[in-house]
Amino acid sequence: MKNNYVDITTNDLQKIFKNIRWNNPISVTLTLKKSVFHNGVWEKIDRIKVDRNTTHFFNRLNKKIYKNSFRRYGKKIRSFVTVGGDGDWVNYHLHMCLEKPNHVSYEQFCNLISECNSKTTFGNDSKDIQPMYSDGWITYMMEQRTKTYNTPDTIEMFSSSVDWLNSNFEQLN
Repeated sequence: MKNNYVDITTNDLQKIFKNIRWNNPISVTLTLKKSVFHNGVWEKIDRIKVDRNTTHFFNRLNKKIYKNSFRRYGKKIRSFVTVGGDGDWVNYHLHMCLEKPNHVSYEQFCNLISECNSKTTFGNDSKDIQPMYSDGWITYMMEQRTKTYNTPDTIEMFSSSVDWLNSNFEQLN
């Protein structure tokens, strides 16, 4: 049975992403909680909830940074997001390359990332935010060790670990 993801290999993606020019790129890793207590029941995270939680994170971050331009004109932070972990042995975690907007300082941007992450359902305090000095981070984001769909049938189909919904490659003016 064929999956619903685009069949692109890791090497194909690395070639594509190394050609994207990022201004002020920031490398971010956010680890998500395995479960939360909600309405009297423990709610366990799964891949769909990971994507929903990430969308919630970006909606908050974009609203904080771009104010009404986010809703009115669709202005968003450039981002590349991959999902690692399986939710059982290895917590789900997000590896992201985010482009820091020019009108926000590095320190403000880091604080906004932390704040917006903490307001999501599965947001965890475990995070790593650093300036990106080379394309080595993009290569690391594509490593196979802890990718969600890392099975013999999909070992080369890395695209299943890319969060295409929350990745945004449009260049802003």
